[in-house]
Amino acid sequence: MRQNYRHRSTEHQIDQQPLQAQRSQTVHALAGRNTVFNPFRDRHRFFHVIFNERLLCLVLILHFNAYLDHQNNQRRKDLYLALLWGLLGLFIKDTAVILFTVPAITVLLRTTITTLRSHHTVDARQLTKALKANTIECWLCVLGLAFCASYITLSLLPSSYANEGAYNQNATGGF
Repeated sequence: MRQNYRHRSTEHQIDQQPLQAQRSQTVHALAGRNTVFNPFRDRHRFFHVIFNERLLCLVLILHFNAYLDHQNNQRRKDLYLALLWGLLGLFIKDTAVILFTVPAITVLLRTTITTLRSHHTVDARQLTKALKANTIECWLCVLGLAFCASYITLSLLPSSYANEGAYNQNATGGF
């Protein structure tokens, strides 16, 4: 009886070998060496490419944590932490200004609209009270404006020296 069992397992192994060879050929054909993205070859390189996005996600999570703590407890420490994480996120990636300012702008617009709907008139005292309740959003909008101003300034700075020529134009030899 044992010989029968061994014989059947040997047949099973013999039958499986061509099938496994076909599978490996199919996998190699699908992830061929001529393709642009080869998941078997590029699996380690993938994680190095998006390091700043992963770091930005971490900073965004820390920012939202401090933001929610400030909303619940109204402590200055949480306000400063949220602003710090927002500023750090802006330095990590330039498109992060959207992630940090759009929610703040949305909250400010919602607060303004609900204040106008409830009182039907524009009263400076009520708007001031609403803005005091949303100080963190105001500061995040200031961060966004400061970022946009610095981005515009740094973008225009090279064009102001466009007619000057290279700084080493009269240098002899070298680069």
